[in-house]
Order: sequence, then C-alpha cells, then structure tokens
Amino acid sequence: KIRDYLSSGRDYKTIGRRPFYKMATLLTYFGPPDYRLLDS
Repeated sequence: KIRDYLSSGRDYKTIGRRPFYKMATLLTYFGPPDYRLLDS
C-alpha cells in the first residue's frame, strides 16, 4: 500500500504532512531490519 503512495506524486504531499507516513516511506526506501517491529 505504501508503494502506491510513492507512485502518486500528489499523494506524496499528503504524506509529508503526516510524520508517521513520511517515516514509513523512508523506511520503505532504506528497508531497515527494524521494519518488522513497526509491522507488529
């Protein structure tokens, strides 16, 4: 689902307003091992 937001440029602005989604998108790019903790 996060990938869909990244695909849409207009939705990207909405993500910027929300710190949570913004952080999630960054995690999607870097793909840290702590990603499992967020999924839990």
